[in-house]
Amino acid sequence: MAIHPSAAASLGGFYDLIGQMNFRQSEAEAAFEELLEPTKVVVHKLAHLDKVEKDGSRIVAIAMEDGLTVRAKQFIGTTYDGDLLARAGCSATISLSV
Repeated sequence: MAIHPSAAASLGGFYDLIGQMNFRQSEAEAAFEELLEPTKVVVHKLAHLDKVEKDGSRIVAIAMEDGLTVRAKQFIGTTYDGDLLARAGCSATISLSV
């Protein structure tokens, strides 16, 4: 997926806007939404993963608990607990930087 030029220009300034540490989650969310505004990216908030559909080792679709099904060429798991990887049957090592 290509990033819209105006959003790409903003990526470098994301942390300038919210800071590196001790920023409010609401500020980060607002900055993220601002970056997505000129794009065609749709964000489904509070959509809880239910099932993962695979073709071989490739994820081809995900289904949410509310019935929403998403088919795409690429999926990015961004949860703290790695539920997309787990539901897909992947092994993963999760570590935290302190």
